[in-house]
Amino acid sequence: MCRKPLIQLMAAVSVVMWSSDLRAEWTRFRGPNGDGVSTEGHSLPTHWSGTRNLQWKIPLPGPGSSSPVVVGDKIFVTSWSGYGRDRRNPGDPKQLRRHLICIDRHSGETLWSVAIAARLPETGYSGMITEHGYASHTPVSDGKHVYVFFGKSGAFCFDMEGKQVWQRHIGTESDPEGRGSASSPILYEDLLIVAAGAESEALVALNRKTGEEVWRQEAAGLNATWGTPALAEAGLNRTDLVIAVPSEIWGLNPNTGRLRWYSSGLSSGNANSSAISHDGIVYAIESGAGGAGGIAVRAGGKGDVTGSRVVWSARHANRTATPILYQGRLYTFSNRIVTCIDAASGSEIYKARLSADSAGPATRRGSRRGGFGGDYSSPVIGDGKIYFVTRSGQVYVLKASERFELLAVNRMGEEGEDFSATPAISQGRLYLRSNRNLYCLTLKEDQDSSAGRPAEAAPVPEVPETPSASQAPPGPGRFDGQRRRRGRGGFDPARIFQRLDADGDGKLSGEEIPERMRGNLGRMDSDGDGAVTLAEFREAMNQMRARRRGRSPGREGGRFGGRDRRQGRPERPQRPDIES
Repeated sequence: MCRKPLIQLMAAVSVVMWSSDLRAEWTRFRGPNGDGVSTEGHSLPTHWSGTRNLQWKIPLPGPGSSSPVVVGDKIFVTSWSGYGRDRRNPGDPKQLRRHLICIDRHSGETLWSVAIAARLPETGYSGMITEHGYASHTPVSDGKHVYVFFGKSGAFCFDMEGKQVWQRHIGTESDPEGRGSASSPILYEDLLIVAAGAESEALVALNRKTGEEVWRQEAAGLNATWGTPALAEAGLNRTDLVIAVPSEIWGLNPNTGRLRWYSSGLSSGNANSSAISHDGIVYAIESGAGGAGGIAVRAGGKGDVTGSRVVWSARHANRTATPILYQGRLYTFSNRIVTCIDAASGSEIYKARLSADSAGPATRRGSRRGGFGGDYSSPVIGDGKIYFVTRSGQVYVLKASERFELLAVNRMGEEGEDFSATPAISQGRLYLRSNRNLYCLTLKEDQDSSAGRPAEAAPVPEVPETPSASQAPPGPGRFDGQRRRRGRGGFDPARIFQRLDADGDGKLSGEEIPERMRGNLGRMDSDGDGAVTLAEFREAMNQMRARRRGRSPGREGGRFGGRDRRQGRPERPQRPDIES
């Protein structure tokens, strides 16, 4: 046999094996294609503590909400430092630095770290950006390079030893609401695709080898979009780039950025979470100021596919956490409640409350930032278990099945430690990062039954039913384009107030107020005592509702005052041009 064909065959096989291994690794936000599910088959811990099933814990050079990614024996994670650590005294923005850190996955040793000066002016450290800061974008890797996006400072490519290969600026605009930037980059063939909603209301594709801009699509519809794009198989030799934007899902040509299709069906004025795809179906669930909504759309088609390719639509609630799909079931986590949904029909399988009492005293007022309503992490699944992390450091471990079964509640971190990042799973290890540390957890022999809090200690009260997909309005795909009612009992500020008042003291602190309203605390707090009473809340909600009735096009009624959310932005089309 000729040696040359044999060598070529072996090389081809090695490339296929490397590509297959890379697809199984956690190389981007929420792992392979952003679905949040580990398919490796390794056992993972259910219980842990400071001495049980903890492989290592290392300090990070600064806070961040980005997730770690794992490539072979290396972990990559980002942080920021120098500015924006104290809301009352943020410091000098000229000192702001972003960090990319490379860590040995076995020992936790830092192999290298690079610091990048910020391009100024940067969004100031006030308002909503204080909730997540300046390192919210998760890196992505092709196994040879690691790519990061740092908002106004641009996109960067580094080799695996920390040498910068290229840098490219994406945009320097600011989100009019001062929320900053959060979407993570993804890879498609030779392209690095960046969703720069805050910086330029754009989707931008760069040549991942050179950093040269290949295409750019700017659209006003990308305003208030913080989710990460995904890729959906849409038939033979066709892949759609999909992204959830306020009120819609878009499917674009990843080679050109041209819009192939779009569908209505989401009610929220924000797109905080990401769309996910599975077997050619795109799922998005979002709730916020405009209401609650969930939709499943078959990828493919052309133009407005609302009446032709919608599989189902329903009133399902979801906040910042991206839903997760496993064995035909969708799981969402929102405001202390986990909902399990049949992915084929959109009907609710179960709904259960994650008891606040099981979280312990760390969630009480005056301790850590964030309650259940302000949790930023998205769930992940490995070893048949769902892991969901609250900002205050409680990790809920659930069995991924059609019945609610809470396996454990594990406490993480110390006072003031903030857990806003989504975990990563790789080679039998669970990686969690906080604003201070990176943790590596692994199942050790005889250590999984004696740590953590067992399920029996976390009772699950019943949750009242909400309208499911079977109760959705009739019409194509069960969606007729009409606004749905907000709830069975109508608009009741007192009920909303009671649900938000986690400690039951009859007042809402800044931590208990949902993030979409938190910037308006001063307006709601009419007597200026730092807390909102029921009377103040009722008055503010009634004013908000009255403004919503009279809002004009281009204004978001779900915000107090109904101001133009695109204030200061250049004129742009609502959507990219439809592909011819």
